[in-house]
Amino acid sequence: MPGAPRVDTLLHNGTVVLRDSASRQDVAIRDGTIVAIGAADVMPDAERRIDLDGKIVLPGMIDAHSHFTLDDWTQGPVLSAHGGITTTIPFLVGTGSISDIVRQGLDDAGRNSVIDFAFHVIIWPDPDADYRPLLAGIADGVALGCRSYKIFMGYRRAGRNLVTDDFLYSAMKEMRARGALPMVHAENADLIFALERDLIDQGKVTPEHYPASRPPIAETEAISRATDIARLAGSPLYVVHLTTPQGLEIIKAAASRGQSVYTETCPQYLLLTEAEMSRIGPLAKIGPPMRTPAELEGMWQGIRQGWIPIVASDHSPHPRELKEPGWTNIFYNDAGQPIPFGAPSAETIVPLMYSEGVVKRGLPVWWMARVLAENPARVFGLYPRKGVIAPGADADFTIIDPAGSTEFRATNMHSRTGYTPYEGWTLSGAIAMTMIRGQIVLQDGELKQNGGHGRYIAAGPTMAPIYGAVTPPLESEP
Repeated sequence: MPGAPRVDTLLHNGTVVLRDSASRQDVAIRDGTIVAIGAADVMPDAERRIDLDGKIVLPGMIDAHSHFTLDDWTQGPVLSAHGGITTTIPFLVGTGSISDIVRQGLDDAGRNSVIDFAFHVIIWPDPDADYRPLLAGIADGVALGCRSYKIFMGYRRAGRNLVTDDFLYSAMKEMRARGALPMVHAENADLIFALERDLIDQGKVTPEHYPASRPPIAETEAISRATDIARLAGSPLYVVHLTTPQGLEIIKAAASRGQSVYTETCPQYLLLTEAEMSRIGPLAKIGPPMRTPAELEGMWQGIRQGWIPIVASDHSPHPRELKEPGWTNIFYNDAGQPIPFGAPSAETIVPLMYSEGVVKRGLPVWWMARVLAENPARVFGLYPRKGVIAPGADADFTIIDPAGSTEFRATNMHSRTGYTPYEGWTLSGAIAMTMIRGQIVLQDGELKQNGGHGRYIAAGPTMAPIYGAVTPPLESEP
């Protein structure tokens, strides 16, 4: 366009995905920020023009739930980047105060991350100590830009439930006062302990018995209790890794009462079932467990109806050698230590949701922009800088080649675990390129940036996610 200000980069001729539409447009970038979107003939001149004919240009994908443990800050962002993620929000855990934990995260991620990042913090109460000093540290965490804190309802230690209702209520009340968002892993720890003990007493300890130790009722009871306590505390609530349509009904009922209760699910609860326990045994041990085919379909119904606003990976890697003893006893190894929960998943989430959600199930491609970009950005305080293709936003993009294909083989992937639950899957579509703040990070499978390229995005207040049906209901649905 003659006379228009020159820009750094022009993304030309791609299918640009916005909140509820996708059409062929150009995107202009200057100094790492989107400055214009529109037809090619109204775009300014650019120093660099990238032709994306035939490609899908999504806002940079955000993984709202991952754990960088075995795959630490040197490896977790790398494998996430290879999977098309441009911003990650992993959970920090450590000793010392919340501010100590966040500052250590800032140092580790700032030196090593190839993609942009924000933080959640896990808070573990000490059952032998006064928990009020721990909760007082939330104010310091918020001041450092961390506004989301995870509480595990589903675990005991030394015969005691780590998270009592009084702690849950007090934590929610403190977070409400500080403008923070409580996140709960919603399972009933005491019920799980009793069910697990019964199975062990009966000698039912091989992998196929694991799902019975954490049945749907353990999740639904905890979701119901957490939403009730949040209502009493006047707090919002975020339920992580939802696995059951029954749990979703509880969340919908809370929303109908005017509560701000949000949730996410993960690809493993949309694509894998409890049958994986027989196929790959302890490698499939995650918490909560994979469910039945009927529950899996119920989760897809919640997706189509728009009630599940976020899809996240729950990347939680552990060494294979710690998992393998679970073939003999899925609960504990010979030393009495629990067989660890979790599986690698950050590298697979974007290709899976495109191939299985958009291509196979016919969801509109803008659904991915909603559940893997805008809604995570809104709920976790990164919007409007992240999560959308709009003037003023960071120039973050995940670009998919729909004519390509992706095959998952652990030997070609980047987790230190050396396995994937999706071994041998061949998917429609491939990650062609990602950009973060206008710079190419991944192109045709090759990383173009080094560790330290990523920047910390301090979180602002939570905003409600975008809801609404994403496809017409099936004849069998209301």
